[in-house]
Amino acid sequence: MGDAPRRGPARAAATMVALLAAPAPAPAMALATTLAAPTLPAHGARLERVTDSAHLTLVHANGNTLVERGRASGGLPGPVEVWLTLRNGIASSRFTIHTTGGTLSGRGTGRLKTGNGGYDSFGGSVAVVGGTGRFRAARGRGGLYGSIYRVTDALSVVVVGELHYPAGAAGAAAGAPAVVPAGAAAAAAAAAAAVAAAAAGSPTAPRVSLDMRFRPDRLGQSTTIHWGFAVSEPEPLRALQLRLPPGMGYISSSLGLEVCEPSLLTQGGPSGCPVDSRIGAGGAVAEVPAQTDVRERANVTAFMGPAEGEDLTVLFFVDGSWPANRELVLTSHLTDISAPQGATLLTEVPQLPVWPQGPDIRLIRLSSTIGPEGVTYHRSANGRTVSFSPRGVSVPERCPRGGFPVWASFSWWNTAATSRASTRVPCPRPAR
Repeated sequence: MGDAPRRGPARAAATMVALLAAPAPAPAMALATTLAAPTLPAHGARLERVTDSAHLTLVHANGNTLVERGRASGGLPGPVEVWLTLRNGIASSRFTIHTTGGTLSGRGTGRLKTGNGGYDSFGGSVAVVGGTGRFRAARGRGGLYGSIYRVTDALSVVVVGELHYPAGAAGAAAGAPAVVPAGAAAAAAAAAAAVAAAAAGSPTAPRVSLDMRFRPDRLGQSTTIHWGFAVSEPEPLRALQLRLPPGMGYISSSLGLEVCEPSLLTQGGPSGCPVDSRIGAGGAVAEVPAQTDVRERANVTAFMGPAEGEDLTVLFFVDGSWPANRELVLTSHLTDISAPQGATLLTEVPQLPVWPQGPDIRLIRLSSTIGPEGVTYHRSANGRTVSFSPRGVSVPERCPRGGFPVWASFSWWNTAATSRASTRVPCPRPAR
């Protein structure tokens, strides 16, 4: 990116800062540079969890610094002004928001990510470091995410985070009643509910539904496995164990003619992996806990990773490219390939805080394919490069009454309880 402030992507970053203007921070799938967390008031402080959105426009540019103005709406609405400095694709900023009872000021930093169709996305971290009026000693932290349409510079932004400030109505006339914002009351109610839940014991496990199908679905033939799950009342996911139908044919598959190294996938994304290591694709939806829960969508790409003994490794690259910037590699191990009860896909999921020490992102839905559908490999033949579709795993030779059985178990970070789900893949229709 260069330093020229008038380029569309640069303005995108600039506006990102504007979001910071929204009092407190933080998005869902946005992995960004983290600011040093400000010291939060310890005693007599109010906590408000805020979800704000902002739309900003460029007012003027001064060298590498852009001045953006707009209006935030949500938990702490009001006019916003942002001063953004852009160097080498990193945006650093300071901001001020004028809201009921005073002003909030802070700083932020983040990175841009070039998207498709004229859109760029961005994600970063913010810190509220002070203010005036009742926010005189305010402190807050979190993150933000959003997108900008480079053609018109139209910007959409969401900020989610925590704001702490003195319980007294600072700056108000003596004897004036303290103002308790709706967000603070909601946070207090949530905290009381959490204490009650802890006293009653561990929370129950979320309910999960499981889905799987084969396409094409011909006995003994190559297929693409379509699988996925959905969680109601989600908790942060810790691990997934998926038992595939017995009798699947893995040996004859040509999926993963090359392997993708996890370190290269983490550093460079899908472009860092050989084309012939790709084995599937899908999508995911996650939820960010906030005053109003925010949902993030992501693309999922599956790659063949390095084998470990007789076990195969599948790498799922989760990319929240719009509107956030979060990237995540989930490593799965396909074990017991020859077991009569069927192979098992084991996946561990790390904790995913929205911001440092913040609440964890909760996965709502995930789906992916494993197979040749939509996958093209290349080989050299007679001095030319030839494209071809690999052979997938094969459907079992026989189908039990009622269909092919599939089940899964899920464990969670916030509870010792586990969830179980099962389904059956319908038997293929007899060939005519």
